[in-house]
Amino acid sequence: MQTLKLHGTIGADIQAPQFINQLNSAAEISDQITIKIDSVGGNAFQALSIYNEIKALQDRGITITAHVEVLAASAASFIAIACNKVVMNSYAMMMIHAVGMFVQSESQQQLKDTFDQVLVDLYSKRSGKSAKQIKDLLKQDTWLLANEAKDMGLADEVISSEPIAELVEKVHQLTAINKQEKNKYELVAQLYVPKNNTNVNMLEQVKAALNLDAKANDELVVNSITSLKEANQALTAKVEKHDLLVAELNAKIEASAKVIEQFEANAKAETEKRANNLINEAVKSGKISASTRDKWYQFAVADFDGTKQLLDDLKVTVKLHQVISSVVEGEDSKNTPQIQLTPTEILMKKVGDKK
Repeated sequence: MQTLKLHGTIGADIQAPQFINQLNSAAEISDQITIKIDSVGGNAFQALSIYNEIKALQDRGITITAHVEVLAASAASFIAIACNKVVMNSYAMMMIHAVGMFVQSESQQQLKDTFDQVLVDLYSKRSGKSAKQIKDLLKQDTWLLANEAKDMGLADEVISSEPIAELVEKVHQLTAINKQEKNKYELVAQLYVPKNNTNVNMLEQVKAALNLDAKANDELVVNSITSLKEANQALTAKVEKHDLLVAELNAKIEASAKVIEQFEANAKAETEKRANNLINEAVKSGKISASTRDKWYQFAVADFDGTKQLLDDLKVTVKLHQVISSVVEGEDSKNTPQIQLTPTEILMKKVGDKK
């Protein structure tokens, strides 16, 4: 069995040629390969190259398993579904959507439509869903928990892994049990400590602590103490076992917290990257001005799809800030630049006129 890691962004942290070389090297050693995935996605074309290589290795009799540790999003998701088997941790997620491309020409739109159709075919073939069902899912970012991905047919197995809340509850329960056992231990230990009463014979103190009759003989006293020692040893072993289990659970909680923290950081970075690219293209194409870039960027980070749709609706032949300036300054139609206004822009202009 050979194990590879697909961690990071495809096209940046992960380069298709290098990863394909790793796949082939692993295939020379073993016919069983596991790919551990934790990726926000990335370059769709590089991901498709990896997909095709996985399929080629399968044709050679190599069995490849995808193990989604935390996230298989976007382009990483169709690398996962290329494998013979997809296994997901119970807290892992998968995200699918259409290709994210900034379209500025008819040829670019054609390329996007073609790639989107490729994705529809891939997801449909793997899941058994109809092309229409897949197209509907790809219209937006569709996030799937492990069990949801399995129900949909994009994953084959969910590995039982305890959520953080359950781990915390177990720690609390074990801590309470641990405390109870220690209290019992302390009670047992007290039996070996004679009461500080010089007026009472030591043996009588021991008999009283053992709840024995004052007339009990020495053999009965010794047997009672021996039984208590054995109980004490058993309780001590149980307490130590609980302590070890609590330590293991604490370690799991810390590891899970780090995984979630890394996932949130990756998701935030990917969102900011997509938003930055979108707004840069909008400035470059003249749809928005550089002076309003920061505000548009904030909008894109908060609602990428909504902002992209709004920018796609802006079809201008001059820069938008020039149009706004013309409306605000009240220039007459003879001096106003020739423009194409969408319904959204017309409404904005009317609101400005009323003011």
